Amino acid sequence: MPRLIRQIFKRPASVKVFFTLCFAIAFLFFCGHDSDSTHAQTSKPLEGGIDESWTPSDRLPLAEWKNTIAPRLQQGTKWSDNLLPQQNTEVFWMPIPSWLAGTWQTENASFTSRTDGRIGETASYLSRHTDSFGCQRDGTGAIWHLMRFPAVSSTQSADQISYFIDSTMSGNSKNAFHVNFDVNDIEVVINKADKQIQYVRHRHDATSWIKIGPLVSVDDLMLIEGAADKNGTIRSQPKLVAPFKISDKLNDGFDAKASLHHFLVNNGDAALLPPTAHTKTIK
Repeated sequence: MPRLIRQIFKRPASVKVFFTLCFAIAFLFFCGHDSDSTHAQTSKPLEGGIDESWTPSDRLPLAEWKNTIAPRLQQGTKWSDNLLPQQNTEVFWMPIPSWLAGTWQTENASFTSRTDGRIGETASYLSRHTDSFGCQRDGTGAIWHLMRFPAVSSTQSADQISYFIDSTMSGNSKNAFHVNFDVNDIEVVINKADKQIQYVRHRHDATSWIKIGPLVSVDDLMLIEGAADKNGTIRSQPKLVAPFKISDKLNDGFDAKASLHHFLVNNGDAALLPPTAHTKTIK
C-alpha cells in the first residue's frame, strides 16, 4: 500500500503535535459477601493501578482484537506488545490495470492542508519512497494485487514509541485509468518511562492513482482524528522504475499463488484460474 503519508507524519515525534483523547479510567472489583444464602456484592477502587487482567497472553486475531482490545486502548492503559493484533491474518485481492503493475519511485511531493472544508496553503518537500503493485496473474492474464493486514509499524523518539496499526485495507478500480486504495489505522503513542498509553487516534487514507496520458498522478487524502491541522491532500508524480514480476511466495513464506487460487474459488471465479490450476481443481 502507498505509504506517502508516513513520510511526514510518522517520523519523528518532534515534528508531531498530538491531541489527547482523554478518558478517565477507573476499574472496580467486587468482593462477594454471604448473607442468609444471598450473595451481596460491594465494590471499591482497584488498588495498585490499572487492571491488567484483560491483557491477553498472546496477540489476538483481528476480529477478536477489534472487539476486546481496540476499545480499551485509552490514555493511561499499561502497554504490552500483546495488545497489538496478530499481523497479516487477513488478505484482500483486487485486479489492477497493467499500467499500475510494477515498482514506482517518488522523489518529491506537495501537501495542501484542508480545515473544515477550506483549502489552505500548499508546501513542497522531499519524499523519497517506493510503492509496488501486482503479485499474480489469473487465467485471462489480468494482474492481481495483494494486500495483507493488519500491518504494524512503529517509530521512536527519545521518550516515546508510536505504533501504527493498519486495521483494514481495501481498493477498487474506478475505471481503467483511476485506482483507489483505502486504509484505516490506529496510532498508539506510548510513554517510554512508565510504559503507559499517552495518545490514541484514528486515521484514514484514501489514495488515488490516476493515469493522465503518459503521466501518473497520486492524490492521498488524509483524515486524522483530533488533528484537523494535519488533514489535507498529498500529491506526487511517481515514476515506474521496475516492471511487474509474478511473486508466488513472499519473503515470509506466504504462498501468494495458493492464496489467489483460494480467493477465486471461494468467490465463484474459478473460471479465472490459470489452465493448470483449473485442471487440478476439477479433478
